[in-house]
Amino acid sequence: MPPSKTLASLFLHSSQFPIQPTPPPQAHTLVQNFFTPHYKCLTLHILIRFKLYRIAHSLVADLTSTLPDPTDVALFHHLRDSFHLCSSNSSSAVFNLVIKSLTRLSLVPNALTILHLANCHGFTPTILSYNAVLDVHRTIIASTTPNEWDLEKGLGFMRKMEKEGISPNVVTYNTLIDASCKKKKVKEAMALLRVMAVRGVTANLISYNSMINGLCGEGRMGEAGEFVEEMREKWLVPDEVTYNTLVNGFCRKGNLHQGFVLLSEMVGKGLSPNVVTYTTLINYMCKVGYLNRAVEIFHQIRGSGLRPNERTYSTLIDGFCHKGLMNEAYKVLSEMIVSGFSPSVVTYNTLVCGYCFLGKVEEAVGILRGMVERGLPLDVVS
Repeated sequence: MPPSKTLASLFLHSSQFPIQPTPPPQAHTLVQNFFTPHYKCLTLHILIRFKLYRIAHSLVADLTSTLPDPTDVALFHHLRDSFHLCSSNSSSAVFNLVIKSLTRLSLVPNALTILHLANCHGFTPTILSYNAVLDVHRTIIASTTPNEWDLEKGLGFMRKMEKEGISPNVVTYNTLIDASCKKKKVKEAMALLRVMAVRGVTANLISYNSMINGLCGEGRMGEAGEFVEEMREKWLVPDEVTYNTLVNGFCRKGNLHQGFVLLSEMVGKGLSPNVVTYTTLINYMCKVGYLNRAVEIFHQIRGSGLRPNERTYSTLIDGFCHKGLMNEAYKVLSEMIVSGFSPSVVTYNTLVCGYCFLGKVEEAVGILRGMVERGLPLDVVS
């Protein structure tokens, strides 16, 4: 049996059965061979052939960290050479997986290098590879300022796809629509939605949820409602994401009544509000002084099987402190600590403000001393 097939058999066998305490004499040589980039790439083809993707992703991470070439050109050459050795049992899917793995590792330039070289050598990676790279672009777009990253780069990458004969699909468009909305470029997102329709790509629930999120973020609740109606006309059923987004949007606009109407509607349809939605409702109940209602909503969180997060606790503490109800604030603070959350500087500042509101300066100063003892930095608010 050729060494490559012997190695592959050994690898697949060892992935299913424990290693024997007394390995055969040739095992040491095989293991040494396995730890060369060539045999790792050969194994990668076999793993993908057997759909062992999780192990394959780990192997790509190992190859990237051990190969001396930081651009991963060497990785491509090993993939190409090993591809030809097992061409009857391999496919271009190996390049899709490697590109996906590199994007998961935030190695976008390396992923683009593999994508370019694969195309140049006739391996034709599929839409999966392009969407994987574009998804990382979306993450970068959403987490940086316009000066650091231009949305046009993502759109330019889509145009590059089309030039290379890859037709954008609904995932491609959704990625760009979501990125546009998160950068408050709703007009551009709407334009992409229209382009989808012209090119025969059908918008799905994710497309509409992204648009509704963008509109709610700008307070354009009327237009968000129109998109919900358009969804229904296309037999798309609003889900938890849709409702949670709308409830948050109406509350931010100060329309608590409509927020609660939608909350009741979604619960009636068997959909669950998330912690963010509940926290938003608590926040606005506190702002208008309805603390009893805020506490009721707080208890509903646990009743629905969810767990309040740090912001939920801090929001309710802030509500009590603004009314000078320090005993109630400390009860929530105690529950927050028992639940495993460490009060932040913001939380302690809220308590300081509460005592100052009551004119209890000594207690406020005591909290500041406690912050210093705990190693928390005092800020301008403190």
